[in-house]
Amino acid sequence: MRHEVTIICDDIRSEIGRKVSLMGVFDEALLIASAPARIARLGLFQKWSEVEGFPKLVVEITGSAIGGNSFKAQGVRSDEAKKKHSPVLKALMVFGPLDILSAGEIEFRTYFDDAKEPNYVHRLNVRVGQKEFDESMRSGP
Repeated sequence: MRHEVTIICDDIRSEIGRKVSLMGVFDEALLIASAPARIARLGLFQKWSEVEGFPKLVVEITGSAIGGNSFKAQGVRSDEAKKKHSPVLKALMVFGPLDILSAGEIEFRTYFDDAKEPNYVHRLNVRVGQKEFDESMRSGP
C-alpha cells in the first residue's frame, strides 16, 4: 500500500456523486485561544493506493496536546466499496468531542491488518495563545 494524502479538518461529508467535502482544513497547526478547550469534531481523510483486498483499518489518535490519551477507531467498508475491487482506499473518519489540554502535537496513527507498528503517522501541531488566534482570524487563509 502506498499513502497518497492525509488531511485533517473540522468536518467531512460524503456527498452525492461520490464527492467528499472537507470543511475547515487545518494547514500547519490547529490554533486555539486558550487551553483546555473542547473541539466538537475533528475529521481525518486519507487516500491510499496499490491496496490489495480488504485490509482492516484502525486509526489511533494520541499526543501531548491531549495529555497522552489514546483513542482508536476502526474503519468500516461501505457495501459499495466491498462490491468494487478497487486498488484505492479512501478513509473518512470523524472523531469528537476531543479535549485539547495544552499546546503540543496530535498524532494520527494508521494501522492495517493488526500491524504492531503504524503504517503511517500524521502529526498536527496544536498552538495555544489568544494573540496568535486573533491574528489568524484577522488574516484569513
